[in-house]
Order: sequence, then C-alpha cells, then structure tokens
Amino acid sequence: MAGLDPQYVISGLVKRGVPLHVAQGVTARLNGESRLDPGINEVSPTVAGSRGGFGLAQWTGPRRKQLEAFAADKGVPVNDPEMQLDFLMWENANTEKGAWQKVLGAQDAVQAAEFFTNHWERPGVPHLDATLATARKYAGITAEPNMPQNALAGPEGMSVQQGQNALAQMQAPQMQWVDMRADPSAFMNRRNSLGMG
Repeated sequence: MAGLDPQYVISGLVKRGVPLHVAQGVTARLNGESRLDPGINEVSPTVAGSRGGFGLAQWTGPRRKQLEAFAADKGVPVNDPEMQLDFLMWENANTEKGAWQKVLGAQDAVQAAEFFTNHWERPGVPHLDATLATARKYAGITAEPNMPQNALAGPEGMSVQQGQNALAQMQAPQMQWVDMRADPSAFMNRRNSLGMG
C-alpha cells in the first residue's frame, strides 16, 4: 500500500479527538517512521531475530503483537489505516497514557512532533531535524471537514467527549506483558506459549 495523504491522517486523528496542532505533529513523526504507509514492514530490523517495526508507527516487539491482536479482534487486516489510528488512540488511553499526556501538553505542531518522538515513539535514532521540518510543513494543513466517519467517531454531530467515551469502551487485546529487561527467559517462555517459538 502506498503512503497515505498527510491530510487523511491529520483528519483521522482530529476526528478521534486529537487537537489539530497535535495531530499535525504526530503525523509528521509518523511520516518519518513509515512514510505514512500502513503496510510497511521494517526492512532491516535493528533488534536481531525480530520481525521489525510495522505500520504507520512502526510498532515493534510487544507493541506490534498487540497491534496484531487488536486487528484480529476487530476482524480487519493489520494494514488497515483506520484500525491503526484506532490502535494508536487505544495506546494513548492505556499503555502510552503517560507519554500521550506529555504530547498533549505541546504548544504547537513542532513541539508536538518533538514530544511524540521523544516520549511516545522513543526511537533509537530519532532523526528529529527532518521530523520537525515536516511538522512545520504540516502546520498549515487543516482538518478535512468531510472525511468519512469511522466506527469510533460515530455519526455526524458526535461530540469529542462522546468520541472519547467510545474510545474508553474499546477492549484491550488479551495479552500478558512481560518485562524482558527483568527476566529474558520469561519473554522466551511467553513467546513459545503464543506459538511463536
């Protein structure tokens, strides 16, 4: 799948209750991660033996597995862009809640891109200069008013608060988190129990 139009991603985030300047900054970072291609898979994984990052945010390791479980639960392909935006918002309300609160504190698109990179994405090599330049470019993009609604956003006229309530009702994939730093053997045991060994 080719990369999405930045307008589509920005609008999709705004429809999910993200402030416009934050949506612009997040989209700038996602562009740096995946060129906004929801089906892209990391070519040369930096973690030996891993399948690499996948999708808009290049979800890796346990986060990738959770993305795949989320897609399976919704009955859609893992490269579905609407599902990936829903999953990003699920993480924001759950596993990445603390990081997301920092991103929401950004004053403009450039700062949102920086906070999203440093606190939410946490890449090994951030390439922040390119991300911030893209954020400056995207700061002029407004939310598209007639973007088709998705299941999370609901019908026309739904308030942001109602959209957030719908997000809160989303079910987490049934996964057990293992702290690989504390006990590497526990990770391998968990991986084997999932049939990934």
